[in-house]
Amino acid sequence: MSLSPDHFTAALLPRPKQLTARPGHFHPRHQIHINSKHSLDPRVQNARQRWCKSANLQPTAQSADTKMRITISEKNHTPDESYRLEIKPNQLLISAPTPQGQHHALQTLTQLATTFPFPWPCMTIEDALDLPLRGLSFDVTRGRVPKMSTLKSLVDRLASWKINHLQLYIEHAFDFRFDPDIARDCDGLTHEDITELKQYCRERFITLTPSLACFGHMGRILSLPQYRHLAEIPADKDWESQNWVTRLKGLTLNARHPDARKLVQRMLDEFLPLFDAPFVNIGGDETHDLGQGANREFCEAKGRGRLYVDHLKFLANCCREHGKRMMFWGDVIRSFPEMLREIPEDAVMLDWGYEPDSTFPAVSHPARAGRDVVVCPGTRGWNRLINDLPGAEQNLENATRAAAQHRASGIIITDWGDHGHFNLPACSLPAIAQAAAKAWNNQPNPSPCEPRTSVRADAKNHNEPQKNAATPYLTLAIERHVFGGAPAGTFDALRNAAASAGHQLQTWPALYTTDPSNEHAADFTRRSPESVLATAENALSYVERMPDAWSRDAWSIGCHAMTLLAAKHTSPADFRRRADDFWIRYTAAWLTRYRPKRLHDLEKAMRNTCQ
Repeated sequence: MSLSPDHFTAALLPRPKQLTARPGHFHPRHQIHINSKHSLDPRVQNARQRWCKSANLQPTAQSADTKMRITISEKNHTPDESYRLEIKPNQLLISAPTPQGQHHALQTLTQLATTFPFPWPCMTIEDALDLPLRGLSFDVTRGRVPKMSTLKSLVDRLASWKINHLQLYIEHAFDFRFDPDIARDCDGLTHEDITELKQYCRERFITLTPSLACFGHMGRILSLPQYRHLAEIPADKDWESQNWVTRLKGLTLNARHPDARKLVQRMLDEFLPLFDAPFVNIGGDETHDLGQGANREFCEAKGRGRLYVDHLKFLANCCREHGKRMMFWGDVIRSFPEMLREIPEDAVMLDWGYEPDSTFPAVSHPARAGRDVVVCPGTRGWNRLINDLPGAEQNLENATRAAAQHRASGIIITDWGDHGHFNLPACSLPAIAQAAAKAWNNQPNPSPCEPRTSVRADAKNHNEPQKNAATPYLTLAIERHVFGGAPAGTFDALRNAAASAGHQLQTWPALYTTDPSNEHAADFTRRSPESVLATAENALSYVERMPDAWSRDAWSIGCHAMTLLAAKHTSPADFRRRADDFWIRYTAAWLTRYRPKRLHDLEKAMRNTCQ
């Protein structure tokens, strides 16, 4: 029995704007005749080949029963990335004003081919974006540097979800040729890595955008002996001797020191020519030491805002020299609203907020004065055993609402790696997929799928039903396109595991901290370890059946970390036994997809807590 078009709408991610049922069914044989009215962009041709492979069809220039035709349509005031896809009894017709739109149509077809067998019901899909910039900022600097194969796998997923912007966040994890000490023993990305990944992204219509900390968060660089004098407040220890809290805070550049500006200029001059993106993210967030050390007297006379904005102007000029517009994180300038009008008009403010109740004030600030602003929610995975899925959903809901109400230029969801990057990035894929879905199409969801109840974990009854905050459409789409066709209920089980304990309990420091009087242990005493264990084991029963290996390995480790935490507070002997097995599993997963050198930071923490 064939499925209705409504089932196809619910299974696509993002959900298309409009799908209309047509009579008949599309049931191709082994070959499909390819023709196009116009010459196609090579990237579209390659995407077409990948679709044929996913559908198990052999493309041919000869006559065949089934045909595919891709054409360039007149724009007619439609968005550049829009497309029209017609599925007819013996024919597929793709019409789009740009190669990007054609590529998006082929991504839609690929999702259909990997989800449903033939025959398909005939239908017409008309689709267009809501936000022009739909991106991900991905931390590769806090210890976990991905292998190239991992980055390419991520890019493939982003392209499938119609994301068009990727930043790899770097503080020091780039192999600068002018000074190899910057990334020494950090497995930094190389010139060749960036060039290869840029081409891979370009092939999939994703813009790889440079992201380099040039003001705050320069802790490792400014801890090196040759640059220590360039910090606002110099480091009192070398990088390897600093704890994670100190590393996370980082060091702030002495923005008025001539040699500090020369250092930043030299970094940008080497880094930026590797990219052809129109933007560059220079950071500028969390400049904790701003005006507190070398520039204290200057700031007492002229204000910390003057010091901050003058350096941003310098960085904006550096970006223009390379033909790029500056992006910067918007948290610091919020403290100096009177200075906002001095920010260069071509700069793009990244208005970040990662809490469930974040409101993204910069996008609605009167002093924005027409400047481009991008809202930036978070995956809420960093520093945690497993991602806070419910919190990330609410954070994203607020972000998309603010973006729509105040005409933001786009959304960039962020994924960080605080405290050694214990968290596994694959656990952030559901939040990234939800951001992609809402950035493309944030219309109310008319999904025909019935809502499912989920299981709540609390001290009384971990099997009591609760309403799922995620829409039924997104729940189904994530299980299909993130988890690879996982059993129904998988996403709900993971949400419940994430919600089964308080924030302090679920953090990575709660696992490695040994002081029983700390806030993590105190929080645990107010909760039931049996409840945490029950929800984690329930989630594991679903996770083990995930077809997608990357997600399965990551969520399995996260859930095992929760069972390990429960054992830590109930049976120290059992904890030590479980910890050895856990670390073997964790190490294997890390070494499969990430570069090895900074794994020892996490290993040291685990060994300390097991003693």
